[in-house]
Amino acid sequence: MSTTLNAEFINPEQRLACVLLLDTSSSMANGRIDKLNQGVSTLIQALKEDEVASKRVDLAVITFASEITLVQDFSNADRWDPPKFEANGVTNMGEAIVQALDRLEARKQEYKKNGVAYFRPWLFLITDGMPTDSTDVAAQRLRSAEQKKQVKVFAVGVGDDIDLETLEKIAGATPLRLNEKRWDELFKWLSVSVTAVSNSNDTGEQVPLPPPNWMVA
Repeated sequence: MSTTLNAEFINPEQRLACVLLLDTSSSMANGRIDKLNQGVSTLIQALKEDEVASKRVDLAVITFASEITLVQDFSNADRWDPPKFEANGVTNMGEAIVQALDRLEARKQEYKKNGVAYFRPWLFLITDGMPTDSTDVAAQRLRSAEQKKQVKVFAVGVGDDIDLETLEKIAGATPLRLNEKRWDELFKWLSVSVTAVSNSNDTGEQVPLPPPNWMVA
């Protein structure tokens, strides 16, 4: 293991690993991608401003369109600036989910090797469309990981056209539809939620989350 990685874990705080798995396909154009950029910026700033969350929330960003991109690997928010997303391509969601789960598992192994305690990791998926690739393996792995409490999955559907029933089959968790006038509230809710878990003194499993005031009723 590299010296850089060991230095990263000099901070002994318990970690909450959270992957933002973000749809940046062409259907996210027409303002949605701008709202996504603004929302992630809001999240990063909020985490930086919380003394505990800035040390404990370990954030990564993966985007999916025609290609799957690890935009930002796991790091505390104070170590990086918000990325700039652009919308183009198709929706290769299945492979993106598999890569996100692989990266989460690798991160947990890094924690264990360095003696760092961790909360149950989060996978936070935002999409406005249906996958253009196979999701069979992804759905099976998500369901298994959820049942074994290896990951907590949040699935957010954007737009009136998205099929929430299909998204639920893929994500293995009940998806919520975003009120598109409340993008900012979504990311404020996420920042408050991960901060609440990271500030807890146990595994965080019983920490109550605020009501999702950003969803379509």
